[in-house]
Amino acid sequence: MRPIETRRQSHLFGVPTGLLAAVLCLILGCQGILPFRGMSRKDNRRPELGREGVAAFEEGKYDLAAEKFAQAMKSDENDLLSRRYYGEILWRDGKKNEAIHVLSDAAGRDGSPEERAAICESLAEKFLESDQAASALHYADKMIELTPRRHKGWQLRAMVCQEIGKKDEALTDYHRALQLAPGDKDLIRSLAVLEGELGDDRAALAVWEELGRLYPSRDQPLDVLLGKAEACRHLGRGLQAADCYAAAIERNPDDPALYRILAELHLENHNADAAREVAALAAERFPGSRDMSDLPARVDQIAAREGAAGVR
Repeated sequence: MRPIETRRQSHLFGVPTGLLAAVLCLILGCQGILPFRGMSRKDNRRPELGREGVAAFEEGKYDLAAEKFAQAMKSDENDLLSRRYYGEILWRDGKKNEAIHVLSDAAGRDGSPEERAAICESLAEKFLESDQAASALHYADKMIELTPRRHKGWQLRAMVCQEIGKKDEALTDYHRALQLAPGDKDLIRSLAVLEGELGDDRAALAVWEELGRLYPSRDQPLDVLLGKAEACRHLGRGLQAADCYAAAIERNPDDPALYRILAELHLENHNADAAREVAALAAERFPGSRDMSDLPARVDQIAAREGAAGVR
């Protein structure tokens, strides 16, 4: 009887269980294989196309990059990286409406918060450049919503607020951005400029000096030197302002305006000899400039007038 029971157990609904197992294995195997067999070659190559497009973009081969991104987007309509770069190429080529359309469409598609925030960043920058502040502000807000721990959204919103005259709000957003990226030189520079626009020269000078400390003393950028100089001048620190302008001339000796301002500062500091020295240097360096050629005579006239006033 035992052999007969074994034969009964080996059948299910009249079909040998061994055959059923084989069919089941085949089905399961096909399920693991079919999705890959069903993918087109374009689908397989989509990440590669995106990488090739980015490489071409960075090399300045924009036509090739556009071709790669177009192929990648055709393979995957939610490829946000390719859509963002493709929009940048359209914008660069002057096709601004098309670029905005591509980027706006991408902003509404599925993707990671970081990918969508990058699209919103691009849109905010472009709307700001196009003087469309309301749209720029909308996408800056979206950036903050998507990636609140990234400083860029706060920075962009500060830039928009500064542009439309909401300077107190801009100041708040710059400080929030700096909490997230305390060593960001562009952020510090923007804050210094805003403090100057707000008329807080002490705060502006403090920020410019903070930025200056991030560079070697002999390599401070020209705008840092000029920012410190103007803040010092407004605060009545004429000697310090003159030192900054002298350093600015060392950085950029071909700007005649710097010589004129430094000569004026020396006169304000009652240092006529230093003013004459700067004026003579300017006249010698810019012989074709009537303004610079006349500078020594003007300095002498002002110095003589101030000297006469001092005698009285």
